[in-house]
Amino acid sequence: VSDPHRPQKLIAKRVFVIFYFSPRIRDRIVKLTDALGGSRYTFDSSLLNRQRQLNEVSESVKELSTVLERTRTERRAQLEEVAVYVASWETLVNRELRVYHTMNKLGF
Repeated sequence: VSDPHRPQKLIAKRVFVIFYFSPRIRDRIVKLTDALGGSRYTFDSSLLNRQRQLNEVSESVKELSTVLERTRTERRAQLEEVAVYVASWETLVNRELRVYHTMNKLGF
């Protein structure tokens, strides 16, 4: 989850679902979540609204899962494509390192 204060930074979050009936307990929950920087979401008493919200969240999760899977697949394909060249790049870099090391020993 991205940090709301710094969107470029990802942070781990925990989710707690708390049901309460007393306004006094609600006040304590509000104080606790505010102190810990948490977010509160209301629970709609209407069954239809809850089902609609659940469907929206489920669709969002499905879409995000699809995007993550596509990203993983694309990243894997790109890494496999680059992996073919790693050995030749390593040989080239080692050769250049030996040349520069030798030139440094000459002391121009």
